[in-house]
Amino acid sequence: MESGTAGIVAQARETLHLMHDWGYAPTLPVLARDLLGGEVSTDSLEEALRSPQEFQLKDGLVALPGYEFLLDPSKRRQTSNRILNGRARAIAESFAEKLAFLCPYVQCVALSGSVASGGYRPGDDIDFDLIVQPGTKYVCYLAANLIGLRYSWRFRKAKVTGLQRTPFLPKIICINVVWTEDQSRPFLRQDAGMAFELLRCQPLVGADIFGDVLASNAWLSEFFPQLLRRSWLDSWRGGAAGSRVCSGILGKDHGRAGFSTGHAGFSLGSLTPSSKFPGKATHLRGSGWNS
Repeated sequence: MESGTAGIVAQARETLHLMHDWGYAPTLPVLARDLLGGEVSTDSLEEALRSPQEFQLKDGLVALPGYEFLLDPSKRRQTSNRILNGRARAIAESFAEKLAFLCPYVQCVALSGSVASGGYRPGDDIDFDLIVQPGTKYVCYLAANLIGLRYSWRFRKAKVTGLQRTPFLPKIICINVVWTEDQSRPFLRQDAGMAFELLRCQPLVGADIFGDVLASNAWLSEFFPQLLRRSWLDSWRGGAAGSRVCSGILGKDHGRAGFSTGHAGFSLGSLTPSSKFPGKATHLRGSGWNS
């Protein structure tokens, strides 16, 4: 990696390619914080980018040539995010709590996508990455999607431009990826794109597991050493009270998927807000899209 101003310019160029692939142009502070190769101060970044003509700066956002079309939409996303992110995050925390409560095979629920990156707008779904116990990937994916249906049902009457819809319901919750613990220590894929995916994650449940997984992937320091220095706190700390729900689906031996409707316990009716989380359920009802 080059040093000095030339090094920062090269880092910025490579980082912007990653960010543009995700469909956005960052602010200078965000680019400085998430810079490939390690963070720098915003002042140092701004000084380094002042000379090269290849960087397009507008309203505090930065883009590479050919990606200027991302500047205005990113600015609009930045504005809508300030208004709506709190509501979306309340939904995200509620979902993470319910998933962890009902399916303790889920070790970590990490927020990703636009809610995590600060570009949330009306119509975006709420993205998650999961880390789960070995042998439980598919049952955890099933559980997460069944719980996600509750939010689709709640906001079934939402009339928001750009909101993705299934044939019958709006898509509110999206599970991007499910990693098992044994597949993540270390990850098989070890490149800048994978490192950037992890950089964007914000664990809501299982922050300690997420930190341990990162520590098991020393290769991340080659791309984003700042990621290994970050720390998080869970938005909820719960026990394994819901173990019987996932156990009913998976079977006692974790080795077979016993989809028994007699004791699985997954219906929209069983996914009503738990009395253990009355504050969250009440707050959620008044936030986000109109139901």
